[in-house]
Amino acid sequence: MGLQYQNSALWVLLDVVFSNSGLTLSLDGLGVGSPLSEFKPEFKLDGIGLDYKGSGGLEIGGAFLHEKVTKTDPVTKKDQTFDQYSGVALIKTEALKLSAMGSYAEMDGYTSMFVYAFLDKPLGGPAFFFVNGLAAGFGYNRALKSPTKVEEIESFPLVSIAMGGNPVGDVKDETSALLDILSSLGSYIPPAPNRYFLALGIKFNSFKLIDSFALLVATFGDEFRIKLLGLSKIVAPPAVSGKSPIAEVTIGLIAEFIPDDELLKIDGKIMPGSYVLSHDCQLTGDFAFYSWFSGPHSGDFVLSVGGYHPSFHVPAHYPSIERLALNWQIDSDLSVKGTTYFALTSCAVMAGGHLEARLDKGRLQAWFDLKADFLVCWQPFHYDIGLSIEIGASYRTFLGTVSASLGAGVHIWGPEFAGTAHVHFIFVSFNVSFGATGIQKPPPLTWLEFKTSFLPPDKDICTIAVKDGLSRTKKEADAPGGERWLINPKHFALSIDSVIPVKKATGKIQKDETLKKLNGFPSGKSDKLLGIGSMELSELESTLTISAIWDGEDCLDKFRFAPVLKSVPAALWGPKREADLNGKPIRDVLCGFEVRPAGHPKPGDTNDIKCSVLRYNIDNREPGPPEQSLLELTWRKPAVPEIVSGKPAHKEELRKILKPAQRSLQAMCRGKDDDPFDLTLDKRLIDEFLEQPQLTSN
Repeated sequence: MGLQYQNSALWVLLDVVFSNSGLTLSLDGLGVGSPLSEFKPEFKLDGIGLDYKGSGGLEIGGAFLHEKVTKTDPVTKKDQTFDQYSGVALIKTEALKLSAMGSYAEMDGYTSMFVYAFLDKPLGGPAFFFVNGLAAGFGYNRALKSPTKVEEIESFPLVSIAMGGNPVGDVKDETSALLDILSSLGSYIPPAPNRYFLALGIKFNSFKLIDSFALLVATFGDEFRIKLLGLSKIVAPPAVSGKSPIAEVTIGLIAEFIPDDELLKIDGKIMPGSYVLSHDCQLTGDFAFYSWFSGPHSGDFVLSVGGYHPSFHVPAHYPSIERLALNWQIDSDLSVKGTTYFALTSCAVMAGGHLEARLDKGRLQAWFDLKADFLVCWQPFHYDIGLSIEIGASYRTFLGTVSASLGAGVHIWGPEFAGTAHVHFIFVSFNVSFGATGIQKPPPLTWLEFKTSFLPPDKDICTIAVKDGLSRTKKEADAPGGERWLINPKHFALSIDSVIPVKKATGKIQKDETLKKLNGFPSGKSDKLLGIGSMELSELESTLTISAIWDGEDCLDKFRFAPVLKSVPAALWGPKREADLNGKPIRDVLCGFEVRPAGHPKPGDTNDIKCSVLRYNIDNREPGPPEQSLLELTWRKPAVPEIVSGKPAHKEELRKILKPAQRSLQAMCRGKDDDPFDLTLDKRLIDEFLEQPQLTSN
């Protein structure tokens, strides 16, 4: 119990706890206050806590909080204070545990909320994917600041809940831990207008060795993104065996697809604290996969585990990756270190490693070094391998340091297979050459070899597809591909794609200006230096011919063409035959066109309506010849009663009134060719009326 004086008001504050038969209810910040100038009582409650322990292992915990939050508006830079209501809930039985948390806030002009829940219960599955839990959540007018670095995944609250971030034990302690996690979520999931997210997660085990959790998050609003957060922990032998583990490795992963940038990127990392054989044998390292689908790096990709070849000049848009490394301090005198890497790019594949051991025992030192680096280039096939090994020792005396070492190295290349070997021992060293004399260039490929190795089937080398406006397809045996496209002319857009880079595009075009516009280059021809180095073709000449036929006549001038520029691998389409380890993609290469109409389609004309059919009503006509039996149509105020849209009974009344008018409507809309429009007023059409139509039945 306490007293508080604030803003000329006196408050009496209480913390109340009720407990009975396993149920504990707590009221935090319960207060009553009134201004001193007049008696005008007010009440408040900061939070409610619930703790229940029942029979059969049932435990329930929960908390509800009300707080005033101050947030700085990122646009106006002004502080905004608002009410926020947050809560957590926990249900435990012997078979499952369900944790949930959420928050609700009222801001200026909008409301904001999020909910996240995790079910910890074995659900079954195969040994390699045995599901142990599920997670789900969403946010409305909430931004989700998910981790951008892999090392942040373990501390991300939505992941830490599933991977044991809350303690296992008394439900009261677990509820308190959930409240701490909820408090930290304020910086990860702040209120933000027009920002939304969905989250789905799954926790699983593989062969009782690997515990994993994957959380898929989709964010909407300013930008659409899909991100996958993953965390896996390997313990061998598993804890259930009762034996001390000899290896414990935690791997984090972030996979993200950004449609606006057309970029897919996957970053992974061996998390700190990972080890094998001994806690002193630490493992570190990164891996990544990036692929660009458009933009200046379109067509480029990189897959790397542990980094790149030492001589490789890493492009600025490639990820920075640490070596996969092992660092083992066996004792105070002996240490072992090792690194390894593998990388695959658009021009080469590379791999290598380094292993070293050091003994430092006062005046005596000894060492062992082993290095290997491999490089393999694409067709024409070419490889370059370097290996070296050295063993040495030194001893420091009062006269100086005496050292001796024995080492050897070999450099191999091919085809033809050739190489050199280097040997040194103390002060003696020499080289030995073997294989073919000098570095032999492999023979150039023939067109058939190049086509078979690198190009798709003929039908897929140059393709055309509907980019926008496709209404439906119609199966026709004589149509290309066995189907015909029906395209809305308003949104008509085609995409022409060529696997082979295009140097020039031609068509049955009468005006040179149209040809230049078609190619997108002032000269009417691409200025990119292209070739096929593997064929010793230093200059590539490729022509894309486009034609459009309408009723037997060329109509190419009725379309406009936007060049599609991409990046292509220099190793494949570059003029040089020699492999360039630091080769970059050739950018802005013409690889197709986007085709759209030159102008918007003109609207169609309405059929002429015969004036004679407007004079008569063909319903309820009298017996006799048509020219005598037709009654003249008289226009008057509609006799349709007032009908409230949406009511089933009123819909039925509307059908009764409209059905007799069908024949009159068809006659009025009959065109020159006696081909009336389909004006059958069936049940579905009548149900679409939002208001009563102004018609009469006679």
